[in-house]
Amino acid sequence: MKSGLNFTLTTDLGDLDLLGELKGLGGYAEVLSFAEEMELFDMRCKVLSFEGLIKNKRAVGRSKDLRLLPELEALLEISQLQKKISNTAICKAIQNKAVIQFNYEGKLRIVEPQCHGISTAGKEVVRGFQTGGHSRSRRSIAEKLFEVAKISEIKETGDTFSHPGPHYNADDQAMAYVHCHL
Repeated sequence: MKSGLNFTLTTDLGDLDLLGELKGLGGYAEVLSFAEEMELFDMRCKVLSFEGLIKNKRAVGRSKDLRLLPELEALLEISQLQKKISNTAICKAIQNKAVIQFNYEGKLRIVEPQCHGISTAGKEVVRGFQTGGHSRSRRSIAEKLFEVAKISEIKETGDTFSHPGPHYNADDQAMAYVHCHL
């Protein structure tokens, strides 16, 4: 195109940028490799990922773009932690204050789930108040941190609880990212 690849159209609703290429990323095919699909206004759309946006902002190098980098990098870190979350049943149980039971390393545990997220070691975990079942520490009634990868056969027992465990802390220091909590 002789007039270029990037255009700004002025509309009654505001300016609309049409970009045929992005600095630091390239043309459509290259930009597409940095796209993620998400639902916007009941439609599936491709949007530029945080990785792509950060790469573009660095390449453009304007002070207003560079000022955004720390915030964009923090959002990227949060989105990467969110992608590690695999067990939606835990958050549902936390939301409903439902007691759950599961096998942990092959042993039955009965737990009031309190907090779910990613540990500082990068593992998906659930903090819960164990009220019954097996315990390696011989303390079957205690707050414990469970690695989700070691949990199997998780299900709600049908019982609920009304209060968090005695040492509950929504800002659990063992977690780098809290996905859901009481």
